[in-house]
Amino acid sequence: MKSGSGNQSDQTTFAPIINEHITSLKEGMQLEAVVCDAALYSKANLQEIGQQITFITRVPATLNGVKSLYRHFPKQDLISIDENYSYTLLGSIYGGIPQRWILVHSQKAFEKEARTLNSHDLKAGKKERAALKKLRAQKFACPKDAQKALNEFHNQLNVLTLSDIIIKQRSHYSSPGKPKVHQKPEKITYRIQAVACSSLQKRQERLNEKGWFLLATNHLDEEKLSTEEILQEYKNQQKVERGFRFLKSTEFLANSIFLEKPERIMALSMIMTLCLLVYAALEFRIRQELKKQGLTIPDQKGKLTHKPTARWVFHLFVGVHILYQQERKLSILNLKETHLIIIKILGYQYHYS
Repeated sequence: MKSGSGNQSDQTTFAPIINEHITSLKEGMQLEAVVCDAALYSKANLQEIGQQITFITRVPATLNGVKSLYRHFPKQDLISIDENYSYTLLGSIYGGIPQRWILVHSQKAFEKEARTLNSHDLKAGKKERAALKKLRAQKFACPKDAQKALNEFHNQLNVLTLSDIIIKQRSHYSSPGKPKVHQKPEKITYRIQAVACSSLQKRQERLNEKGWFLLATNHLDEEKLSTEEILQEYKNQQKVERGFRFLKSTEFLANSIFLEKPERIMALSMIMTLCLLVYAALEFRIRQELKKQGLTIPDQKGKLTHKPTARWVFHLFVGVHILYQQERKLSILNLKETHLIIIKILGYQYHYS
């Protein structure tokens, strides 16, 4: 681990940190590849690490052409991995580094993002209709001003489009009632009339972008590192993210400690990382042994699982107490079958007497 300033950009810190660690990780851990998020993907970073080690990373959607690729690539040309994922292989040279690009579509992500899009479009549509109502109430001194305002408004629309557009002239007279023949108006104003409607084309374009992500690697040999393996390694990054999210939780109480000096912040980060190492090792051991021995324990919903989180295991042991009398242990209270399973698989160091 290495502590970095919160004011630093990931794009500028990823490559130096990786370079500092590559040598020791190769020697100590037989490191074969690094898996990073999209912040790694810049020409400077790839040129710095691309010749030293295999990388697997996500290509940011902000890169030129990526959103267009999402929007226009035909899904029927994808190769299916399972019910959720499908992909296609593309070649690329970015930052001077030859790469294998893997364009992946996730059906589950698409469905989730489509629901979010529906909610967003509903709110945005209400705001744009309200804005159109204000525009229609405005009075303009000439048709050119009205047309300019209409064009600016139309360019700002993301969800709706306009139809039946008319710039209507209105004459104003000094006296009420029907104007006399040849009576000239005191002034003339112009108003915009238009009907708001949903733009199906814009919606379909936004919908076409959902569910996609683009992975990149400089490992070009499909036989030695398959597409499925690359996808799995990238997905495994979520486990690391979940671990550090656990460190930020209120239950860990780290956020209640105020430290000002950088060296003390770094010391706390080191302790937190060490705690995470113990936490992750314990979780790995429990899951490994449960699966190996064909055992299960109930999860938060009461369903049997062989993949509990260490956090849930800790929670299960809340309420287990040792009863002492005059420094002599009499018994362990509230110990149940689930506790015995966990204690047994952890080994003799955890056995109670």
